[in-house]
Amino acid sequence: MIGIALYHATDISRHPELLSGLMAASAEMAGKQPFAYWEAVLGETGRASREAKLSNSSRTAIQDSIAEGRFESVQLHELKRKDREANADGAALDLRLQPDGQLGANAAAPYTVYLYLPRCEIVSEDHLARGVAEMSALLDARYGIVYPGTGFTDVLMETTATPVFPWNHDLTVEEEHRKARLIRDQLHRNEWGHRVRTAYWGNVLGRSLVRQLGGLEQVLATAPVERVDSAGEHGLYLQVTKSLPRDNAELSNSLAAFAAYLQPVTLA
Repeated sequence: MIGIALYHATDISRHPELLSGLMAASAEMAGKQPFAYWEAVLGETGRASREAKLSNSSRTAIQDSIAEGRFESVQLHELKRKDREANADGAALDLRLQPDGQLGANAAAPYTVYLYLPRCEIVSEDHLARGVAEMSALLDARYGIVYPGTGFTDVLMETTATPVFPWNHDLTVEEEHRKARLIRDQLHRNEWGHRVRTAYWGNVLGRSLVRQLGGLEQVLATAPVERVDSAGEHGLYLQVTKSLPRDNAELSNSLAAFAAYLQPVTLA
């Protein structure tokens, strides 16, 4: 499973047409439109809406409802809810339309868009990079990560900075370190976009982060990564290796070098 999280400051309720652009970018990565169903969290009650099939007419209705401020979030899914509840992995796009209530007024990126895609549905690393850069440009993302994980729970932990371990599981030393890092990240959620969390396989750096690292030309010339794409007028998408890693161990050396490069803008 590939997890993509884009942290941004764009109020999608004022730009509901972005839904179509985000869906198109998802289709760029998967080679087809991966979503067949949709549901939402209603702003008035906080309850989930009924699941419905996704069509051109329903997409228009969703955009109208977004513009009216009816939804807290909108989720598009490849699989029906009953299949997702049976732990089947499918593509999902999750638009958080309200800022996190715990964030302060100075938060760089109060909104989040999540995209989850099974590895087998990715056309190629090139399509993946282009799709991430396109989504980032649409949202004017301040920060973002692309995390190739072992499964949905693993990916969810990184995209949301939420340690989700089985309650009856004795954590290894590595898991304890990961838990502490994710809790630290969550406590500093207000700073995402002013700072990065750590080095990931794919990294979106918005205008503030690029500026702190010396500007576009400096980052393009010095970042120890194998791929860089423009992600809007002032942002960049940096991919540590050209190919998706088979496992995290394969990435360790490349991530270490990039983590050292990002140290000036990394959460303390």
